[in-house]
Amino acid sequence: MIFSFGNLSPDSDVVLIYGNCQAPYVGELLAAADAPQSGRHYLCVLNHAVPGAEIELPDKALLARCVLYIEQIDERAEVPIRSFLRDNIPAGVETATYPPVVMMCFWPFETVDKRIGSSRYYPWGRYNGDMIGMQVARQGLTGDAAYGAYMDLAEKRMPNLANRLQWDIDAISARDQAADVQIGDYLATSYRYKHIFWTAGHLEIEPMAVLTCRLYEHLSPRLGGDRAEGLRLLDAFAFELQDRVGGMGNTQLPINPLVAQGLGLHYGGEDMVYRWYDQEWTFKDYITRYIANDEAWGLQE
Repeated sequence: MIFSFGNLSPDSDVVLIYGNCQAPYVGELLAAADAPQSGRHYLCVLNHAVPGAEIELPDKALLARCVLYIEQIDERAEVPIRSFLRDNIPAGVETATYPPVVMMCFWPFETVDKRIGSSRYYPWGRYNGDMIGMQVARQGLTGDAAYGAYMDLAEKRMPNLANRLQWDIDAISARDQAADVQIGDYLATSYRYKHIFWTAGHLEIEPMAVLTCRLYEHLSPRLGGDRAEGLRLLDAFAFELQDRVGGMGNTQLPINPLVAQGLGLHYGGEDMVYRWYDQEWTFKDYITRYIANDEAWGLQE
């Protein structure tokens, strides 16, 4: 998938951004900060495609206009789309790197569930797989009985959450060290108090704004213009984006209240309501529907 922001005229300079689904938010926020310059095209190229589709490649003529390449840290040794971008931008183009923002400890039972298929309206599936939920589903339980069995089994099978959290912190630190800008300090002081992770890699706007502000400051000598004004514009657009969309996408994967308690979160209790596509569900609402593989909601094929 490819996203474009800023000046889209055919002779504009291109700032190329590679990464996961966080890349378009980095690009849109940078374009807002760079608005006074108004001469650059922010081209965001994702490292994945919707299930069943091919990864979209940008036109080589567009890449030839690249004056700045911003790459998200990707630990994989070989990524064809990344190689394509690197091979088709002008030699010697200035580069900068930023880390992906990922925490997995909030969903320790997440897994692949082959019951959950891709569809036209839900290409990633109606639900995320859950290994405890899959086991309860095999018992044929539904409703309150399914939820009770799920919570009992989750409590028995709960991994050491402190270890899971430390694994995330260590991974964040490693990605920070490999990048030109860092985000770990912000995450360490925020994750307990703010619901900033909607899924392991989909975020509220605030952490994306924090990361992009740091990236803009790092790049400001190259971008030129008034740095303070650029930061003001970025902040203003981030507030507007927060009010308009809240975060990345339309799903907030509910957090098991036992996990929220174990991690010391100031949110995630039994009464917390999450956005799940066009639904508003508690964790109990979500997990009982998931166990039943209930498709009687939302858009129908």
